[in-house]
Amino acid sequence: MRIGRLHAILLLGGPLIFLTLFFILPFALMMAGSAQTDNGQWTAAHYVKLATDTYYWRILLLTFEIGLEVTLICFALGYPLAYFLTFRAQSPMLRRSIYVVLVTPLFTNNVVRAFGWIVMLGRNGLVNQSLLTLGLVKAPLPLAYSKTAIVVLLAYTLMPFMVLTVASVLQNSTARWSRRRATSAPTRG
Repeated sequence: MRIGRLHAILLLGGPLIFLTLFFILPFALMMAGSAQTDNGQWTAAHYVKLATDTYYWRILLLTFEIGLEVTLICFALGYPLAYFLTFRAQSPMLRRSIYVVLVTPLFTNNVVRAFGWIVMLGRNGLVNQSLLTLGLVKAPLPLAYSKTAIVVLLAYTLMPFMVLTVASVLQNSTARWSRRRATSAPTRG
């Protein structure tokens, strides 16, 4: 069934107006404001500073570095788990239990989760106290606000998305390959 032009315009009108008012217009105003000085003169000085200041390039490089590390950790830990869930976990109860454990942290507010990790990684937190008690370190380690903590927290937060996505792809590809094998199997005559 094909809809007419008037119906298409009416269907798209609301979302287009919303997109224009709350995304395109504010974005255009922000871009225009970034190319002006305080007294309203047009300038590209802000963009020149952005392109030439090494501070911004270091931040950009650090961002990509953290993103790459988190992606590799999530893939290294998430792919085997997704593979196990798809091909090796025979018991539906085991599979459900793993999915529940995997998805439960997503129901926790990000602020609450962050405070929990701060408490665990703080100078007097669970990790430092355990290391001190075991005698592995002489003084508490500065874990809470380090790059390592950021990578661990991001990997912890994003791991469920990696596992769920990869498991879904593996399940769909397995079904597709099974259908292809069944239809292209040689027949005996």
